[in-house]
Amino acid sequence: MPLPWMLGSMIFVSAAALMGAPVRRYMPLRNVMIIVLGILVGSFFTAEVLKQLIAWSGAALIMLGYVAVTR
Repeated sequence: MPLPWMLGSMIFVSAAALMGAPVRRYMPLRNVMIIVLGILVGSFFTAEVLKQLIAWSGAALIMLGYVAVTR
């Protein structure tokens, strides 16, 4: 996943917003990016990754429960 360009953009926009810059969303671009990110994340899943997810399912359930309780 191309994490550097995502993190760089998020840090820049967050810093600009904290300094008072008007930050707006362009909804058509947002919808396209959701599709692109969905494809990127979906292409990461292989049979080996799914086996690892099954192996870590207990830890994931504990974390999900913790988030639900502390929210």
